[in-house]
Amino acid sequence: MGKKEVLSFILSDITGDMERIDKAENTAISPIMKYMAEYPESPKAQFFQLAVSTPDFDSILEYLLKVYPLLRNRRLTEEQIDFIKPYDDIRNIIDSNKEL
Repeated sequence: MGKKEVLSFILSDITGDMERIDKAENTAISPIMKYMAEYPESPKAQFFQLAVSTPDFDSILEYLLKVYPLLRNRRLTEEQIDFIKPYDDIRNIIDSNKEL
């Protein structure tokens, strides 16, 4: 089964109709369902599918969840600065490749 078939399955069986999405409005999954229904071919939707189908990114996701609150904090300890350095390095690589 290829990526397009998996996304098609997700859209038809999970996000299938807007009524089901509206009923899920008060759940944590609702924004994801709405996003995937609106933008099924987007990189983010593809990543959602990948993230739930493999544990390969679990540790990275845990790291990002810990980094996220620190990104808005202007007063970081040295330990926190060291902790977010890999994130900053990745962002710098991405930003420098956009210019190419």
